[in-house]
This record gives sequence, structure tokens and C-alpha cells, in this order.
Amino acid sequence: MSRLSTALAFFILSIIALTFGQDPNIVFIWFDDLGFNDVSYNGGPYSTPLLAEWANEDAIKLNFHYCEQVCSASRSALLTGRYSWKSGLNTVTTQLSQAHFDETATLYPQRLENRGYRGYMAGKWHVGYKYESICPHRRGFMNGTYGHVGTQYYNRGFRRSFDVYDEQFPCSDNNRRNAKICTKRKKTFRPQNRLPTHDTWTIANGTKPKAQRVEVPIHIGDPSYSEFLFSRGIMDFIKVQDGSAPFYIQYNLFTPHSSLVEPPNTTNDSYVIDYSLCNETNLLPNKQLFCRQMWYAQLKINEIFDTLKEEGFWNNTLVILTSDNGAAPESESGIAFGQTLPLRGTKSGPHEGGIRTPAMLKGGFIENLLQNYNISECEYNGLVHISDWYQILMDIIGIRAHDPDNDHDLEIWQDIKCKCDPTCNGDPAQDTAVQREEMIMMRLCGERGIAWPNGQYYHSAYIRQGRWKLVINGSYSVTDPCPPDLNATGLVPQNIFMGYSNHTIFPFPNQTFYDQIYLRQFVRNFNRSDLLYRSQCLDLLDNTTGPGSINDVNNSLFQYSPFMLFDVESDRIEACNVAELYPNITAALFARFQNKSMEYLVDEDEYGSPGALMAQVQSWDCDYDTTYLVPWEGLRDNSCGADGVDNITARICNSIYKQLNTKVAQCARRRLLDDDYDDDVEDKQIPSSSQYDYNW
Repeated sequence: MSRLSTALAFFILSIIALTFGQDPNIVFIWFDDLGFNDVSYNGGPYSTPLLAEWANEDAIKLNFHYCEQVCSASRSALLTGRYSWKSGLNTVTTQLSQAHFDETATLYPQRLENRGYRGYMAGKWHVGYKYESICPHRRGFMNGTYGHVGTQYYNRGFRRSFDVYDEQFPCSDNNRRNAKICTKRKKTFRPQNRLPTHDTWTIANGTKPKAQRVEVPIHIGDPSYSEFLFSRGIMDFIKVQDGSAPFYIQYNLFTPHSSLVEPPNTTNDSYVIDYSLCNETNLLPNKQLFCRQMWYAQLKINEIFDTLKEEGFWNNTLVILTSDNGAAPESESGIAFGQTLPLRGTKSGPHEGGIRTPAMLKGGFIENLLQNYNISECEYNGLVHISDWYQILMDIIGIRAHDPDNDHDLEIWQDIKCKCDPTCNGDPAQDTAVQREEMIMMRLCGERGIAWPNGQYYHSAYIRQGRWKLVINGSYSVTDPCPPDLNATGLVPQNIFMGYSNHTIFPFPNQTFYDQIYLRQFVRNFNRSDLLYRSQCLDLLDNTTGPGSINDVNNSLFQYSPFMLFDVESDRIEACNVAELYPNITAALFARFQNKSMEYLVDEDEYGSPGALMAQVQSWDCDYDTTYLVPWEGLRDNSCGADGVDNITARICNSIYKQLNTKVAQCARRRLLDDDYDDDVEDKQIPSSSQYDYNW
């Protein structure tokens, strides 16, 4: 498109949007495990120049934006507009897992579609795939390039070892017949011993009623980098929009989730990427790799922005950039080099390092808003929870009829606008919007609706009201199993203040931490660090000695305990546990927490289902020698023993592997009998454009 035609299209679309009041296009961009201090504009250790540029000009920075502790829980909270513990999905859903969000919930992409939006889903869905009714094509999206669970950087699905499957679905050799099945499976899939799995999908018949939309596999065997495929699909979607209806794009990146690998050296147009900004000598090699992955992701996002501008949509587009949870400095599943310091805690924990995430509002929609206030940037210091976006977006497009629950009947969008408007901020007559004053996260073990600790256990939780935050069993991960004794009053605390990505562990915020980690933030940007990281209690302990000093391992302020209280307005990094100093506040917060726990929604069993594995086996594709992660509608969930049984060896799942052996053998016979088989596979296209409707 020429510059003249681009400018003309931009002008025409802008006039249409302004004249007829068309709802803004919405692009929600979501990093995976990007920590609050992983971005340079928050004082991160390496450069994220495009993120900094976007945040510091024509944007609204959200300085206290919070997510749930892990990815699936955050996604469920975002889509349902509820806390994850009230959404049906409160932990991580994985391959074959039965966990998913509450089926009765109406997701906000569905409301957008009912409003006339055209939806595109890219990246990790990751909120369950047990039923077709909970997959993207039935929940507000017309098209996309995504995975039910998620892809890896260069693979289109997680290829699990049979050793992993056998932990839940054993191939038993308890008799000669069963032993033969196991031996045959081992021979068939040697030497990798992995079940080929594909989990990248698109939506066909997107313009038709939901019942006629189908998911079809795409990019089978394509070794391209995930962010390349996702961003290309988004840009192709933007280019076919005609401006007659607004669109919604949800881009759930895989970056910078573990396990990190080298990103491509070139962009879409074969332009060689300059990664020299990541060669800073003060960065360890792992941080340099993290930096390169982040730089590639920023370039892909910038290409999406350029496409929006070239096609004339930028002026009426709202962009939201954030992360699904805090960083993972280390990971059992692979290499992860995220940054949480100086915040306490990491991903999957209830402390600030695991739940506070970078966030901003961007796009021409925001530029126009700020121009009306005669400013070029704004910072919002109120609390925003990931579940608040449902109501925020509904307020932006003028829908108030969806009846938010009692935790989300707020006016955050109105408050953001007022705080950015110099004529409104602080004016008693105008500055009246209902802000968020409370946040709660919980995971419960045992029976519901009874008093703790009589058969119910509070597992890794927190409640925040105003400046006070009470953390319960905070030294454990939300993904840790429930304790065997549900009458316990608390887990044995672990004395780990926070982890550092070069494997340095600070048991408590000692003088070394203060000098090398904490003060470093203020050297980089004093004013911003004063807002984001200031700890008055730690400042008072600087250079003290003796009992109760900064280096005293027995200082009561630094001790982990089942109940930890923090004044997070004066101690932004949660350095000092003041529960013993304020017992009445601790008791009041806990009483409120107990009362709210009665609203906990029992979530779906997170154990893997034999029915899910059977459906995957039955999906075996002879043409591509792979299986697919497909919905199984809850069928055969107990086909080889009850899910979640303590004695897993009681299961005998050989019928599943017998079917797998049969499928593979049938494919082998087909190859022998069909001389043209290889040519047919080479010519096969997934999906076929003649079979499905892809027009908008």
C-alpha cells in the first residue's frame, strides 16, 4: 500500500469511527512470566527499549497491576472477570488435565462478539480443553493461531515422554498379555520414547454460527519460531479487516517462559536482527539470552503496531500490554531467568514478586484521550487486578448489564481517566469513582464452608485491604500439593526471602541485599524507585549492628511464619513482617479472609484423565505421524481406574496403549499398500481452503 493510500485509508476510517462512534479495536498483548522488574522502565537489569518507548510516551502506565500466581489462573480470571478462586480454575491446567474455567461463565470475548467484534486468538489458550464448548471457537473468537495448552518455542506441541504418562496411566506388565503391549509400545517409539503431539489450531467457518465453527490443526511439522507464527497470523488478520466492524485480538505470547532458546536472527522480511543491546558486560550469559528473546518479541509487537498504522486502524485502537504473573528466576521445567528482585517472592507465590506485573495502556485510542487532557503520558497508582479488565473493557464500550460480582462492581476505568485528567484529579466533586481497595487470592484444601482448621486448609493465600497485606502460608507455591493433615494450623515456613537469577539466594534482606540489590534501583531511577520499591523499615535498619539489626538472622521482622503482615505502602518490597507488632490488624484481615472463603468455587479435578489420553490416541494422524490435543467431552474419565487415586499402581491403562499400537500398525500397513501414499502426504494441506470458509 502506498503512503498516500495508507494516509487516505487512515483518514477515512478515523472519520467513520469518530462520526458514528464505533467501538475501539482492542488488542490485548500478554507476556508469559514477565516480571515487574524485567522491563527497563521499572529498573530492570537489561534494556527493553521498545517497551520503555511505548510506556513513556502516549501511554498510561499502571504501576500497581496484579495477576494471579500462575498462568492458567490468571487467564481464567481475565476471561471470566472473577478472582481465579471463584472462576473454576485456580491452578495450572496441563496436557490431559480436566481443569477448566466455570462452563456457566460468559467470557468477555463473547460479549465483545455479541457487540459486533471480530475476535482473533493467538498463543496460549491454557484455560482447559476438556469440552469443545470451552474452546476459543465457541467463546467469542472467529479465527486464530493458538494452542489448547500451549506450544514451545520451536515445536507445535509438548512431546511428553511415556515415562511421564506412566506416572498417571501405567502400562502394566502384570501378565503376559499386558507385558506384550508395553514391550510393543517401547519398540514402536524408540529411541525417543515420546508420544508425538500437535497442539496448534486455527478456526474455520469463523463467520458462521458458533455451532458450525470448527478447530483444525495448522502448521503441522512447521519448525518456525512460535512468536513468528503468532504475529504473522495477527498481521494477516488485521490486513483483511474492512473497518465495518471493530476487532478484538488476544495475543498470549510464550515469551519469556522457560525453557529459553535462541530466537531467530531475522525478521519476516529477512532483515538481520541486531542483538548487540544484549551484550552488556554486566549481564550474565543467561540474562543475555533472556534479553535476546525479549528483544525479538518486542520487534514482533512493533510490527503489529506498524500494521495497525499502515491499515488505518491505529487511531481507534486500544492496546493493553501486561504479563500473566511474576517472573520465574528458576524453573523445574527448564531454563528461566526472569527478574523479581528487589520484590519478595517469585512466580506461583503470593508475594509481590509473583503477582505484581508491568502493565500499560497504549494505542491511538489512548493518545486521543491524553491529548484531550493536554498531556502525553500518565501514571495510574491505583490497584488493578487482572480480573478487572472485564469490567474496564465493558465500561470503555458502554456495557454495564453483565452484572459483575461483589468483588468487581468497581469504576476503575472512570478512576484512571480522572487521575489522568488534571481538571478532575483531586476535585471532590469529580474524583468520586469507586477504586479497588481489596484483593484476595486463595487456594483451599479439604471441605468447603466449614471453619478452619477443622478439615479445611488455607494453602498459599493473601488478602490486601488498603495499605495492609496479610500473607498466609506464603513460603509455598500455589502448585504444591495439599498437606495430608488438613487440620494443620500452617505449613512449616521456609526462610527464603527471594531468589536471584544467578542462583544467589537471600534468606532475608541483609546488608548485602540492601547495598547490591535494593539501592541499585535508586541509582537507576530514584523517583520511580521511590514509588515502586521504597521500604522505609529496611532504610531504618541500614548499617545497623547487633540484635535486631539488618544482618541479624533472628530479627523477628525477617522471619517467615504462617501469618505474615506487611504495610505495602511504606514497604513496597515486603521486607518486614510486622504481624507481631499489629496483632489486631492481622486478626481482622484473617477474619475477613475466612468469611470470603465461603465463596470459594470448587474447581474441576486437576488430575489427568484417561479419557483425554484415549481421545489423543484415537486422533492419531497417519499422514503426519502425530496425535492431537482434542476435547474428549468428559468421556471415559475413569476408564482405567479412578482419577487421583492414591495408589496409582491400581490403574491398568493398557487398553489405551493397545489402541495406540493398533493405530500405528494400521498406518504402517497403509504405507506398504499405497504406492502413492508419500505423494499424497506431500500434497496434503492443513487446513484445506476449499473445505472451510475463511472470509470475513
